[in-house]
Amino acid sequence: MQNIFFTSDFHFSHKNIVRFSPKFRKKLFWSKDFDFTKSLDEKLINEMDFALISQWNGVVGQNDLVYYLGDFSFKKDKTRKILQSLNGRKIFVQGNHDKQFLSGEFDDLLEKRVDYLEEKFSFTHNGVIENLIIIMSHYPIYEWNGMSRGAVHLHGHIHENDISHILGGRAVNVCWDRWGRILSLNDIFSLTKNAAPREYDDRKEGEIY
Repeated sequence: MQNIFFTSDFHFSHKNIVRFSPKFRKKLFWSKDFDFTKSLDEKLINEMDFALISQWNGVVGQNDLVYYLGDFSFKKDKTRKILQSLNGRKIFVQGNHDKQFLSGEFDDLLEKRVDYLEEKFSFTHNGVIENLIIIMSHYPIYEWNGMSRGAVHLHGHIHENDISHILGGRAVNVCWDRWGRILSLNDIFSLTKNAAPREYDDRKEGEIY
């Protein structure tokens, strides 16, 4: 059976990411006696990368599918090895820090590489068959396709921040730094199932979107 997951912004080998997003990153390290407000040295970068890979592979199986919503690695010479070490098939939605992917150099390790994606999922949640339309991009979208009809929007980019009070409860920031883990399709459903669809701001009475 294939499981489906969503995540983004692992920022592998990013020496300054702990300074910007410390909440969960600090828990990745065996060493606790160094200054997290400073850039990571090579030893600590490797420690962080190893912990992220281990967590990914502890959740994702070889036959599972991961939608990765951008900002993967900050050291191109490590990117291929890291991709190869991660379980699962990967659909890659590019982010602003993914210029190294534009040439197609790593496409052999990806199922698909896009800037934007719309997918429909049918799955079982607590014994009931559910359907979910999901709109995916790296950046948060204020008004997305199908928003008023219940489509869910998944995005990354903003790390620990939560802007659901702006976008509504059917938008989810899937950044690793927001949750400290990868989210499953059932997680997404649980997070959004009770949230009412949001109408378009400029919708006029009688108009259909």
